[in-house]
Amino acid sequence: MVRVHCNWSGAFRQAQELALAHSARTGCRSLDTLHCAVALLLGPLEILSTDARQMAVAAAAGLTLRMLP
Repeated sequence: MVRVHCNWSGAFRQAQELALAHSARTGCRSLDTLHCAVALLLGPLEILSTDARQMAVAAAAGLTLRMLP
């Protein structure tokens, strides 16, 4: 793990866009949507999750997914 800088205003803006586009269909909660938004801004290789709703938003956003058992 490494500490990285996050543009929080950009992250909240991105999370709002994701929520408007996907939360009604997926039921994804706000913090899960924010997690996906930060991942989009930081550009990870993969996003890990155990939450199916979060994974649905991550997939819709084009993130690379890995489901944890």
